[in-house]
This record gives sequence, C-alpha cells and structure tokens, in this order.
Amino acid sequence: MILRTFLTYFALLWSCTVFSNEITLYATEFLLPSTITPVAQKTIDTVKKAIYPKQLNIKVLQSIDEIDEVLRSKEAPIAIVGATTYLRHRKDGMRDIATLISNLQPDPDHSVGALVVVKKDSNINSLKELKGKRLGANHPDGFQGLTVVYKELADQGYAWDKFFSKIKFYGLDPYKRIAALQRGEVDAITLNACFAEREAQKGRDVLDGLKPINIKENKSAKCLTSTSLYPSWSFLVSPHLDTQTIVNIANALYAMHPTKDGERWTIASDFRSVDELFKTLKRGPYSYLNEWTAERIWKEHGNSILLLTILFFVFVWHYFRTRYLVTVRTAQLRKALVEQKKLLRFNNQLRDRYDKSRRALIVSQLSSLFAHELSQPLSGILLYLRSLKRLLIRIH
Repeated sequence: MILRTFLTYFALLWSCTVFSNEITLYATEFLLPSTITPVAQKTIDTVKKAIYPKQLNIKVLQSIDEIDEVLRSKEAPIAIVGATTYLRHRKDGMRDIATLISNLQPDPDHSVGALVVVKKDSNINSLKELKGKRLGANHPDGFQGLTVVYKELADQGYAWDKFFSKIKFYGLDPYKRIAALQRGEVDAITLNACFAEREAQKGRDVLDGLKPINIKENKSAKCLTSTSLYPSWSFLVSPHLDTQTIVNIANALYAMHPTKDGERWTIASDFRSVDELFKTLKRGPYSYLNEWTAERIWKEHGNSILLLTILFFVFVWHYFRTRYLVTVRTAQLRKALVEQKKLLRFNNQLRDRYDKSRRALIVSQLSSLFAHELSQPLSGILLYLRSLKRLLIRIH
C-alpha cells in the first residue's frame, strides 16, 4: 500500500515536471515553409533562450480551425497569429505581448491587408467589378485573405456576404491560389499585403502575368494593397503561463536584433481597426448582431430604451400626480360648492329680511306721509265745524 502511494505521487510529480518543463509555440502561416520569413527562426531561437531551462516545442498548424481549438484549451501555449485571432481569443485570456514590424511594414497598427489580383489580360480593374465573380482565398475565416476584403466591400456599400458568386478556398499556401487563378478556376485571388514585395526581394516575381486591382494609397506600408491596413502578426501568451516566463519572453522579443529586412518585434497600441472591422461585418465578437438578442438590442438601442424608460416613468409619475391633483382639486371644488350653497342660502335669508324691512319702512313712511297730509284738511274741517257751531248758537 505504501509502495503504491509512493509510486502514484512519483508519477504525478514526474508528469508535472515534464509538463512544466515544456512550452509549446503554435503558429500557422507564420511558420509555413511557403511563407516563412527570416524573423521566424530568429524568433524561435530567441524564445528558446528566454524560457531556458524549459524546452520549446514547435507546432505548425495547417488551418485556422486548429489554432482556434488550441487557444480555447486549458493548456499553457504561446502562439504567433494574426490580430483577428487575438481578438477572437481575448475572452479566453490570451494576451498580446508583441507585434511584428519590418522595413516594408514599419507601423505595427497598420501593417497587414490584402492584395486582390486578376489575370493581366482581364478587363476587371476595380473591386466592384468582381460582383458576381469567383474569388480564390485562403480560408473562410482568413483575415488577410478574405475578411479585410469583406470590410472593403461593406465600406463601399455592398452586401459583402452575397457579393461573389463563389469563393474557393486553397489553404494558407498563396502559390496554390496563384496557380488556381492561372488555370482559370477563379476570376481573382487574394494575397497578403507585402507578400509580392517580399518574394521580389528573393528574386521571385509572383505577379508575373497578373494584375493588382483596387490599389489604395497608404503611408503605413511600402507595399501594394487593395484594402485598408491592420495590426500585424501578434505574439500571444496564455493566462495559464507563469508570469516570470511571460516577462522573460517579452523582454527577449523586444531586445531581439532586426533581420536584414528590418523584421523585429514591438508593441501594437491600437486594435480598434480590427474591432471596427468585426463590428461592421457582424462577425467574431459581434456575431450577436445577426440575432435579435437582449445584448444586441441593448447595445444598438440602449440609449433609446433608456430614454423611453425615463419617458415612461415620467408619464406614470405625471399620470398619478395629475390624478392626485384632480382628486384634491375636486374635493376643494366640492367643498367650495357646499360653502357657496351655504352663502347662497344665507344671502337669500338676508335678502328676505331686507325685503321685509324695506316693505315695513315703506309702509311706515307712507303712513307718516298720509297722516301728515290728512292732518291739515282735517284740522281745517274741524275749525270750520267749530265756527259753524258757534254761529248756530248765536242764531238761536
């Protein structure tokens, strides 16, 4: 029993030691033989020295789906991916610690994009003329190969998801796309910005017999591009990696000497263009915009909802306040009416008393007048009768 327990603890300790002594670096296009650049091997050597005595395990993945699956896992990987992959996995805790630049692409915030090319004898000269045509790209979620083209179409007012009649995918090797275009399988293909210039430095003219279209003026890169430019390759670290290892890797990458083409690692300060791209296309972190969820309704109409809510409560408050005031005023009016009726009755009583007093006064005044007016003739008559009586007495 004791031996079994000891062996179990030993096995766990051994497995943890093996796991902790190995760090895996994942990459796709960055380390593919067809697209690898001198900075790739130099970066690997630099990271190996930075994490020593831990061992560096290199894994080159052939698709974006594979890299997404790895970055969603609970292991502690490091990865060299595009800016779009970084934003997709930021919620998984992945963090960008360095961004690649070169003499051709010196601005870390505006380096990569897509170059759309057609056959040289094609009558297509702009992006809008590709409507209803066939396009050759790398992957349905390819950032430089397709997504940036969608953004360009959306900016020009087109329904990007219904623009091409068909999109064929040939993987991350750009030469497969070039061959497909030359065979006539598609009407146009996308290449990473600066790919043709880098190949030209190696003596390869990948644009021989081809014609770039929709060329945009840019001051951030010394390359032809058919789209806007976005942050370059990002070096990501997992949240499950220890802090000291992350610091060692970051310091080593920043101190790494540039290659002869000026390729080196620095810091990208602005990923807003990528975020705006996803928001415009309603993809990635903004895919919820395609569904009428509570989150979408709040983000799109939050201010209106808040305003309507305030107006609703103001209306309710106004309704009850008005109702209260009407009740109070009605009670006051009823009370006033009662008081008015009392005053009216009192006024009627006063009027009746006044009328009686006025009639009595009139009668009194008339009586005095009649008495005064009758006293003189009666006095005269009485005097006349007295005189007549005296006369009669004398006669007799």
